[in-house]
Amino acid sequence: MADIEKMKKERDFEGLVDLIKEDDEKEKAVRALRTIIEQDADDIPIEPLTELLKEDLYVAYFGMMIIERLATKGRDVSRCIDALNELVDDLVKEVRKKALDTLSVLAERGFCSSSSIEYINRRLEDEVYDDVRLDAIWTLYLLAKEGVGKRSSIDPVNDLVRDEDQEIRSCAILTLAELGENNIYDGSSIKVLNKALKDRSQEVRSHATFALGILASKKVYDPSSLKPLIKLLEEKDSEARYNALFALGILAEKGLGSEASIPVLHELLDDSKEGVRKNAALTLNELAITGIFKEKSIEKLKPLLEDDDDDIQEAASRTILIIKSDLLDQERKHGSGS
Repeated sequence: MADIEKMKKERDFEGLVDLIKEDDEKEKAVRALRTIIEQDADDIPIEPLTELLKEDLYVAYFGMMIIERLATKGRDVSRCIDALNELVDDLVKEVRKKALDTLSVLAERGFCSSSSIEYINRRLEDEVYDDVRLDAIWTLYLLAKEGVGKRSSIDPVNDLVRDEDQEIRSCAILTLAELGENNIYDGSSIKVLNKALKDRSQEVRSHATFALGILASKKVYDPSSLKPLIKLLEEKDSEARYNALFALGILAEKGLGSEASIPVLHELLDDSKEGVRKNAALTLNELAITGIFKEKSIEKLKPLLEDDDDDIQEAASRTILIIKSDLLDQERKHGSGS
Protein backbone atom coordinates (compact mmCIF):
# COMPACT_ATOMS: atom_id res chain seq x y z
CA MET A 1 0.00 0.00 0.00
CA ALA A 2 1.36 3.43 -0.97
CA ASP A 3 2.44 5.82 1.78
CA ILE A 4 0.11 8.68 0.84
CA GLU A 5 1.15 10.85 3.80
CA LYS A 6 4.79 10.61 2.74
CA MET A 7 3.91 11.43 -0.86
CA LYS A 8 1.93 14.45 0.34
CA LYS A 9 4.83 15.75 2.44
CA GLU A 10 7.23 15.27 -0.47
CA ARG A 11 4.74 16.95 -2.85
CA ASP A 12 4.88 13.94 -5.12
CA PHE A 13 2.08 15.23 -7.34
CA GLU A 14 2.64 12.89 -10.28
CA GLY A 15 2.91 9.90 -7.96
CA LEU A 16 -0.45 10.75 -6.40
CA VAL A 17 -2.00 11.17 -9.86
CA ASP A 18 -0.79 7.67 -10.72
CA LEU A 19 -2.43 6.39 -7.54
CA ILE A 20 -5.75 7.89 -8.62
CA LYS A 21 -5.48 5.91 -11.84
CA GLU A 22 -4.50 2.60 -10.30
CA ASP A 23 -4.91 2.40 -6.51
CA ASP A 24 -7.92 1.50 -4.38
CA GLU A 25 -7.30 4.59 -2.24
CA LYS A 26 -8.30 7.09 -4.91
CA GLU A 27 -10.21 9.38 -2.56
CA LYS A 28 -7.31 9.61 -0.12
CA ALA A 29 -4.99 10.44 -3.02
CA VAL A 30 -7.38 13.18 -4.19
CA ARG A 31 -7.51 14.68 -0.70
CA ALA A 32 -3.69 14.67 -0.59
CA LEU A 33 -3.56 16.41 -3.97
CA ARG A 34 -5.99 19.06 -2.79
CA THR A 35 -3.79 19.68 0.26
CA ILE A 36 -0.75 20.12 -1.98
CA ILE A 37 -2.67 22.56 -4.18
CA GLU A 38 -3.81 24.56 -1.15
CA GLN A 39 -0.20 24.87 0.02
CA ASP A 40 1.16 26.07 -3.33
CA ALA A 41 -0.40 25.60 -6.76
CA ASP A 42 2.36 27.30 -8.76
CA ASP A 43 4.57 24.28 -9.38
CA ILE A 44 1.80 21.76 -10.12
CA PRO A 45 2.27 20.12 -13.55
CA ILE A 46 -0.86 20.32 -15.74
CA GLU A 47 -0.21 17.55 -18.25
CA PRO A 48 -0.83 14.64 -15.83
CA LEU A 49 -4.27 16.10 -15.08
CA THR A 50 -5.14 16.18 -18.77
CA GLU A 51 -4.29 12.50 -18.90
CA LEU A 52 -6.62 11.83 -15.95
CA LEU A 53 -9.53 13.11 -18.04
CA LYS A 54 -8.89 10.36 -20.56
CA GLU A 55 -9.15 7.59 -17.97
CA ASP A 56 -12.30 5.78 -16.83
CA LEU A 57 -15.23 7.95 -15.75
CA TYR A 58 -14.59 7.66 -12.00
CA VAL A 59 -10.98 8.81 -12.46
CA ALA A 60 -11.96 11.55 -14.92
CA TYR A 61 -14.45 12.90 -12.38
CA PHE A 62 -11.68 13.21 -9.79
CA GLY A 63 -9.50 14.86 -12.42
CA MET A 64 -12.13 17.54 -13.04
CA MET A 65 -12.38 18.23 -9.30
CA ILE A 66 -8.63 18.83 -9.12
CA ILE A 67 -8.63 21.03 -12.24
CA GLU A 68 -11.38 23.19 -10.75
CA ARG A 69 -9.37 23.62 -7.57
CA LEU A 70 -6.26 24.63 -9.49
CA ALA A 71 -8.27 27.17 -11.48
CA THR A 72 -9.69 28.72 -8.31
CA LYS A 73 -6.10 29.08 -7.08
CA GLY A 74 -5.23 31.02 -10.22
CA ARG A 75 -3.37 28.36 -12.20
CA ASP A 76 -3.83 28.53 -15.96
CA VAL A 77 -5.39 25.17 -16.79
CA SER A 78 -6.35 26.07 -20.36
CA ARG A 79 -4.47 23.02 -21.66
CA CYS A 80 -7.18 20.84 -20.12
CA ILE A 81 -10.00 22.44 -22.14
CA ASP A 82 -9.81 20.17 -25.19
CA ALA A 83 -10.11 17.06 -22.99
CA LEU A 84 -12.99 18.67 -21.05
CA ASN A 85 -14.78 19.43 -24.32
CA GLU A 86 -14.75 15.75 -25.20
CA LEU A 87 -16.38 14.92 -21.86
CA VAL A 88 -19.23 17.35 -22.63
CA ASP A 89 -20.30 14.76 -25.23
CA ASP A 90 -19.98 11.79 -22.86
CA LEU A 91 -22.78 9.22 -22.77
CA VAL A 92 -23.08 9.47 -18.99
CA LYS A 93 -25.17 12.40 -17.76
CA GLU A 94 -23.13 13.00 -14.60
CA VAL A 95 -19.92 13.27 -16.62
CA ARG A 96 -21.46 15.73 -19.11
CA LYS A 97 -22.75 17.83 -16.24
CA LYS A 98 -19.44 17.82 -14.38
CA ALA A 99 -17.51 18.73 -17.55
CA LEU A 100 -19.80 21.72 -18.10
CA ASP A 101 -19.44 22.73 -14.45
CA THR A 102 -15.67 22.59 -14.75
CA LEU A 103 -15.67 24.63 -17.97
CA SER A 104 -17.81 27.23 -16.21
CA VAL A 105 -15.39 27.41 -13.28
CA LEU A 106 -12.56 27.95 -15.76
CA ALA A 107 -14.52 30.56 -17.73
CA GLU A 108 -15.28 32.55 -14.56
CA ARG A 109 -11.53 32.88 -14.11
CA GLY A 110 -10.82 33.79 -17.73
CA PHE A 111 -9.62 30.36 -18.88
CA CYS A 112 -11.70 29.62 -21.96
CA SER A 113 -11.60 28.77 -25.64
CA SER A 114 -13.95 29.08 -28.61
CA SER A 115 -13.28 25.38 -29.19
CA SER A 116 -15.87 24.66 -26.46
CA ILE A 117 -18.74 26.39 -28.26
CA GLU A 118 -19.88 23.65 -30.64
CA TYR A 119 -19.78 21.04 -27.87
CA ILE A 120 -21.95 23.28 -25.69
CA ASN A 121 -24.30 24.02 -28.60
CA ARG A 122 -24.99 20.30 -28.92
CA ARG A 123 -26.01 20.18 -25.28
CA LEU A 124 -28.37 23.11 -25.87
CA GLU A 125 -29.98 21.32 -28.82
CA ASP A 126 -29.97 17.64 -27.85
CA GLU A 127 -29.82 17.45 -24.05
CA VAL A 128 -32.88 15.81 -22.47
CA TYR A 129 -32.03 16.68 -18.85
CA ASP A 130 -33.03 20.16 -17.66
CA ASP A 131 -30.16 20.48 -15.19
CA VAL A 132 -27.57 19.68 -17.87
CA ARG A 133 -29.20 22.14 -20.30
CA LEU A 134 -29.05 24.77 -17.57
CA ASP A 135 -25.36 24.08 -16.98
CA ALA A 136 -24.76 24.32 -20.73
CA ILE A 137 -26.47 27.69 -21.18
CA TRP A 138 -24.79 29.02 -18.03
CA THR A 139 -21.37 28.00 -19.36
CA LEU A 140 -22.14 29.62 -22.72
CA TYR A 141 -23.18 32.80 -20.89
CA LEU A 142 -19.90 32.89 -18.94
CA LEU A 143 -17.92 32.37 -22.15
CA ALA A 144 -19.84 35.24 -23.77
CA LYS A 145 -19.01 37.47 -20.79
CA GLU A 146 -15.35 36.74 -21.54
CA GLY A 147 -15.88 37.76 -25.18
CA VAL A 148 -15.93 34.17 -26.47
CA GLY A 149 -18.86 33.23 -28.69
CA LYS A 150 -20.01 32.17 -32.13
CA ARG A 151 -22.99 33.02 -34.31
CA SER A 152 -23.82 29.30 -34.45
CA SER A 153 -25.13 29.60 -30.87
CA ILE A 154 -27.89 32.07 -31.73
CA ASP A 155 -30.54 29.59 -32.96
CA PRO A 156 -30.21 27.11 -30.07
CA VAL A 157 -30.17 29.97 -27.55
CA ASN A 158 -33.28 31.48 -29.17
CA ASP A 159 -34.97 28.10 -28.73
CA LEU A 160 -34.11 28.06 -25.02
CA VAL A 161 -35.85 31.42 -24.52
CA ARG A 162 -39.01 29.31 -24.96
CA ASP A 163 -37.86 26.52 -22.60
CA GLU A 164 -40.25 25.27 -19.91
CA ASP A 165 -37.66 25.93 -17.21
CA GLN A 166 -37.74 29.56 -16.05
CA GLU A 167 -34.08 29.59 -15.01
CA ILE A 168 -33.04 28.32 -18.46
CA ARG A 169 -35.19 30.96 -20.19
CA SER A 170 -33.68 33.70 -18.07
CA CYS A 171 -30.10 32.59 -18.65
CA ALA A 172 -30.71 32.17 -22.39
CA ILE A 173 -31.86 35.79 -22.62
CA LEU A 174 -28.82 37.04 -20.71
CA THR A 175 -26.65 35.02 -23.08
CA LEU A 176 -28.25 36.74 -26.09
CA ALA A 177 -27.46 40.07 -24.43
CA GLU A 178 -23.82 39.14 -23.79
CA LEU A 179 -23.40 37.79 -27.32
CA GLY A 180 -24.91 41.01 -28.62
CA GLU A 181 -22.43 43.04 -26.61
CA ASN A 182 -19.73 41.14 -28.50
CA ASN A 183 -21.37 41.92 -31.87
CA ILE A 184 -22.76 38.40 -32.22
CA TYR A 185 -26.47 38.76 -32.93
CA ASP A 186 -29.28 38.12 -35.35
CA GLY A 187 -32.62 39.79 -36.01
CA SER A 188 -34.37 36.48 -35.34
CA SER A 189 -33.87 37.08 -31.61
CA ILE A 190 -36.22 40.08 -31.62
CA LYS A 191 -39.34 37.95 -32.09
CA VAL A 192 -38.51 35.55 -29.24
CA LEU A 193 -37.51 38.42 -26.94
CA ASN A 194 -40.76 40.27 -27.67
CA LYS A 195 -42.64 37.14 -26.58
CA ALA A 196 -40.47 36.95 -23.47
CA LEU A 197 -41.67 40.46 -22.53
CA LYS A 198 -44.99 38.75 -21.67
CA ASP A 199 -43.40 35.84 -19.80
CA ARG A 200 -45.04 34.77 -16.52
CA SER A 201 -41.70 35.34 -14.75
CA GLN A 202 -40.83 38.91 -13.78
CA GLU A 203 -37.12 38.07 -13.99
CA VAL A 204 -37.48 36.80 -17.56
CA ARG A 205 -39.44 39.91 -18.58
CA SER A 206 -36.81 42.17 -17.04
CA HIS A 207 -33.93 40.37 -18.73
CA ALA A 208 -35.75 40.48 -22.07
CA THR A 209 -36.04 44.28 -21.88
CA PHE A 210 -32.32 44.51 -21.19
CA ALA A 211 -31.45 42.21 -24.11
CA LEU A 212 -33.67 44.20 -26.48
CA GLY A 213 -31.84 47.35 -25.39
CA ILE A 214 -28.47 45.78 -26.14
CA LEU A 215 -29.63 44.63 -29.58
CA ALA A 216 -31.14 48.05 -30.31
CA SER A 217 -27.76 49.62 -29.51
CA LYS A 218 -26.37 47.39 -32.28
CA LYS A 219 -29.06 48.66 -34.68
CA VAL A 220 -31.10 45.47 -34.40
CA TYR A 221 -34.65 46.45 -33.46
CA ASP A 222 -38.28 46.41 -34.52
CA PRO A 223 -41.26 48.72 -33.78
CA SER A 224 -43.16 45.69 -32.47
CA SER A 225 -41.12 45.92 -29.24
CA LEU A 226 -42.50 49.35 -28.32
CA LYS A 227 -45.95 48.49 -26.97
CA PRO A 228 -44.88 45.66 -24.62
CA LEU A 229 -41.90 47.71 -23.41
CA ILE A 230 -44.15 50.66 -22.54
CA LYS A 231 -46.39 48.24 -20.62
CA LEU A 232 -43.37 47.05 -18.64
CA LEU A 233 -42.78 50.58 -17.36
CA GLU A 234 -45.62 49.79 -14.95
CA GLU A 235 -43.81 46.77 -13.42
CA LYS A 236 -43.54 46.74 -9.62
CA ASP A 237 -39.92 45.59 -9.82
CA SER A 238 -37.52 48.54 -10.13
CA GLU A 239 -35.00 46.56 -12.19
CA ALA A 240 -37.70 45.74 -14.74
CA ARG A 241 -38.68 49.41 -14.97
CA TYR A 242 -35.03 50.42 -15.29
CA ASN A 243 -34.36 47.89 -18.06
CA ALA A 244 -37.53 48.88 -19.94
CA LEU A 245 -36.41 52.52 -19.81
CA PHE A 246 -32.96 51.51 -21.03
CA ALA A 247 -34.46 49.75 -24.06
CA LEU A 248 -36.99 52.50 -24.82
CA GLY A 249 -34.28 55.14 -24.56
CA ILE A 250 -32.15 53.38 -27.15
CA LEU A 251 -35.16 52.81 -29.43
CA ALA A 252 -36.01 56.51 -29.14
CA GLU A 253 -32.42 57.35 -30.04
CA LYS A 254 -32.86 55.21 -33.17
CA GLY A 255 -36.00 57.12 -34.12
CA LEU A 256 -38.49 54.55 -32.80
CA GLY A 257 -39.97 56.60 -29.99
CA SER A 258 -43.65 56.68 -29.10
CA GLU A 259 -45.69 59.54 -27.65
CA ALA A 260 -47.73 56.88 -25.85
CA SER A 261 -44.82 56.35 -23.44
CA ILE A 262 -44.75 59.96 -22.20
CA PRO A 263 -47.50 59.76 -19.52
CA VAL A 264 -45.84 56.73 -17.93
CA LEU A 265 -42.44 58.41 -18.13
CA HIS A 266 -43.90 61.38 -16.25
CA GLU A 267 -44.95 59.02 -13.44
CA LEU A 268 -41.49 57.45 -13.30
CA LEU A 269 -39.88 60.85 -12.75
CA ASP A 270 -41.19 60.47 -9.18
CA ASP A 271 -39.88 56.91 -8.77
CA SER A 272 -38.13 56.03 -5.51
CA LYS A 273 -35.15 54.56 -7.39
CA GLU A 274 -32.54 57.03 -8.63
CA GLY A 275 -31.67 54.95 -11.69
CA VAL A 276 -35.32 54.84 -12.76
CA ARG A 277 -35.77 58.62 -12.35
CA LYS A 278 -32.60 59.28 -14.32
CA ASN A 279 -33.50 56.91 -17.15
CA ALA A 280 -37.03 58.35 -17.35
CA ALA A 281 -35.54 61.82 -17.82
CA LEU A 282 -33.04 60.55 -20.38
CA THR A 283 -35.75 58.73 -22.33
CA LEU A 284 -37.82 61.93 -22.47
CA ASN A 285 -34.63 63.59 -23.66
CA GLU A 286 -34.18 61.09 -26.52
CA LEU A 287 -37.82 61.45 -27.51
CA ALA A 288 -37.55 65.24 -27.56
CA ILE A 289 -34.44 65.09 -29.73
CA THR A 290 -36.49 63.25 -32.36
CA GLY A 291 -39.38 65.71 -32.07
CA ILE A 292 -41.62 63.67 -29.76
CA PHE A 293 -42.51 65.68 -26.67
CA LYS A 294 -45.23 67.30 -24.58
CA GLU A 295 -44.97 70.78 -23.04
CA LYS A 296 -46.29 69.25 -19.80
CA SER A 297 -42.97 67.41 -19.42
CA ILE A 298 -41.24 70.65 -18.43
CA GLU A 299 -43.30 71.00 -15.24
CA LYS A 300 -42.86 67.30 -14.50
CA LEU A 301 -39.08 67.59 -14.86
CA LYS A 302 -38.59 70.75 -12.77
CA PRO A 303 -38.58 68.96 -9.36
CA LEU A 304 -35.64 66.85 -10.58
CA LEU A 305 -33.54 70.00 -10.88
CA GLU A 306 -33.28 69.80 -7.08
CA ASP A 307 -32.72 66.04 -6.91
CA ASP A 308 -29.94 64.82 -4.60
CA ASP A 309 -28.29 63.06 -7.53
CA ASP A 310 -26.23 65.40 -9.75
CA ASP A 311 -26.65 63.14 -12.79
CA ILE A 312 -30.45 63.31 -12.45
CA GLN A 313 -30.31 67.10 -12.16
CA GLU A 314 -28.22 67.25 -15.33
CA ALA A 315 -30.50 64.85 -17.24
CA ALA A 316 -33.58 66.88 -16.26
CA SER A 317 -31.93 70.18 -17.14
CA ARG A 318 -30.80 68.93 -20.54
CA THR A 319 -34.25 67.54 -21.35
CA ILE A 320 -36.01 70.77 -20.37
CA LEU A 321 -33.68 72.76 -22.63
CA ILE A 322 -34.36 70.47 -25.59
CA ILE A 323 -38.15 70.60 -25.11
CA LYS A 324 -38.06 74.41 -24.83
CA SER A 325 -35.99 74.53 -28.00
CA ASP A 326 -38.51 72.26 -29.74
CA LEU A 327 -41.36 74.55 -28.62
CA LEU A 328 -39.55 77.61 -29.98
CA ASP A 329 -39.05 75.83 -33.30
CA GLN A 330 -42.77 75.09 -33.41
CA GLU A 331 -43.61 78.75 -32.73
CA ARG A 332 -41.26 79.90 -35.49
CA LYS A 333 -42.82 77.48 -37.97
CA HIS A 334 -46.32 78.63 -37.08
CA GLY A 335 -45.20 82.25 -37.26
CA SER A 336 -43.63 81.89 -40.69
CA GLY A 337 -46.68 80.06 -41.97
CA SER A 338 -49.20 82.72 -40.91
